[in-house]
Amino acid sequence: MQNLKSEKRRRPAAGGNIAFNKFVEQLSDFPKPWKGKWKVSGSKGIYKGKLLNALKLLKPYLPPGFYPEGDLGRSVAHILERRKRLALKSGGVHHKN
Repeated sequence: MQNLKSEKRRRPAAGGNIAFNKFVEQLSDFPKPWKGKWKVSGSKGIYKGKLLNALKLLKPYLPPGFYPEGDLGRSVAHILERRKRLALKSGGVHHKN
């Protein structure tokens, strides 16, 4: 008898492109030397923030397929939240975004 959970399909996780993940993380750190922040905030599936604005401006200059398919805001929020969780879990420095 098969486990029903193994047959359940999940939505693909955002941020599956390691190069894009690193790009987002490094771009989010860019304004820190000047005590600035580039944040992403979302509610009810609507995301906004300076980091998203920067990513939208840079998109035409990056290779095709570099950005994830689907909602860019959801992907970026997922990447930054995962980074925050991993930093807290490892006891490392928490990057406030």
